Amino acid sequence: MTQIDLPAFEREWLRFASWLCSNSPADHAMLRRPAERERLIELESRLGFDLHPELKALLQQHDGAAEPVAAPGSRRRLPAGAFLPLGHRLSSVDDIVMMYDVLVDVGKDNIDADLW
Repeated sequence: MTQIDLPAFEREWLRFASWLCSNSPADHAMLRRPAERERLIELESRLGFDLHPELKALLQQHDGAAEPVAAPGSRRRLPAGAFLPLGHRLSSVDDIVMMYDVLVDVGKDNIDADLW
């Protein structure tokens, strides 16, 4: 794993969030409240490994972004909340759990263990 500088990460995230608030308040408004500590512990337990420290720090800032919604008559190319490259949004703890369950379920029936 590469060297982790959590203070630098948090500083840069706050800088980005400030930019987002000034330049795209609709996107900034879609950021959710911090994930609760207990939810992060449950997530790590379910996954069976610790979250990357920067992902954990990000979830402690915002539990993802709300589901994007396009405002009627909006000229925006992407709905609010889809501000990451290619229109992606930040995943919440619930999103991570859902995708983990999907991938595990697909992997059980469709992936040859020898390939892994």
